[in-house]
Amino acid sequence: PPTDCPQTDWPPTLPVDNTDSRSFKLLLWHEGFPVAEHGNDPLVFETYTARMIDFASKWKIQRLLLQVFNPDSPYHEAYSVYSAMSVAKNFVEPALAVNVSVGFVGYIRQKDTGWDRAHPLRALASYIQAVEEAVETRTSSTECKVCSVSFDHEDLGEMAKTLDDEVVQLKASGLLKEDVDVGFAGGVNGLSTGPSDDPHVKERFPELYWFGELMPHHHKVGTTDCKLDCVYEAPCFSEPCVQTPYRSHVNKPQEMVDTLVDYFKIAGVSKYLARSARDKVHRIWGMFSLEHLKGCCPERQFGPQDSCGTFDGFALWDRDLFLEMLQIFASQHGFDHQTQMPIALYEWQFVPPHWSDPRLPATPVLAQGVADASHVPGKCIP
Repeated sequence: PPTDCPQTDWPPTLPVDNTDSRSFKLLLWHEGFPVAEHGNDPLVFETYTARMIDFASKWKIQRLLLQVFNPDSPYHEAYSVYSAMSVAKNFVEPALAVNVSVGFVGYIRQKDTGWDRAHPLRALASYIQAVEEAVETRTSSTECKVCSVSFDHEDLGEMAKTLDDEVVQLKASGLLKEDVDVGFAGGVNGLSTGPSDDPHVKERFPELYWFGELMPHHHKVGTTDCKLDCVYEAPCFSEPCVQTPYRSHVNKPQEMVDTLVDYFKIAGVSKYLARSARDKVHRIWGMFSLEHLKGCCPERQFGPQDSCGTFDGFALWDRDLFLEMLQIFASQHGFDHQTQMPIALYEWQFVPPHWSDPRLPATPVLAQGVADASHVPGKCIP
């Protein structure tokens, strides 16, 4: 790990207050346990998952996802930490013990996790069964142990067209339990999902970032300008990746909500945010990003990358003011503590230390400009 971000240097998570009155419920997405370095190191895996679960529990996150690798894949070496027994013992059981439900994330192409590339859902369904059989925590016969499996829509590619049919077939065969929800992350247009859109793929994770707020010039005219748009690869790493709306409205919840709503209107999806616009078939988890360009995060502590994202996002915020922003956002769109807005956070790898212990300052994650954004993949400053 980097010397300025050691694995041992992470504060215990302090509980979040006033969770009973929330107008939103949370899911924490996950990608990227460093299998190349620690795929056969049970102590690192146990430490890593324990921190995730502690954070989810103290934040009262409803569901925690874990990106899973096929432990017996022909496409890569064996990773023992992802055996069914290891995942049951180190992830599923301890999460259920603190009332956090769990799900899995699987990749099959660009971010390959070793699953059968022709039938990834079938392979993951078998894996879920093996993990559930290894779980010793007692649950009722009607209660899921692993409650979901999610993909990235871009990663699925052409397979996305047949995913709904495969869900039907696997549930009819009993290989995939009825209480396991299948879903995928994708662009902001996922907010407009209607009841007839792949009705058996129950969950959507529309990304409420990179929808125009980071590249307003590109969104308007179709070309990219390094001085006006966030560009984080050659030919430039640009200042707009640092000077984002998340920074200009940092710790100002109502201003941030108003700004986001304006961008959603420009993107043509604002009406789909309302509670009244949601169908009864799908669960839409609007997903906000916690990325940041400086400071510490699990990604830098454990790997595989020495970065916490590609732009300055919500990780710059104080913990409680970020949660206040979510409360305003959900309430403003018609949700309340009885019917909560599903909100996903992208992702555990980018969580900053001051979101575990709010007594810590946010200063370490605040890059002052391009030259100070010290942990960016593919950084190229002209």
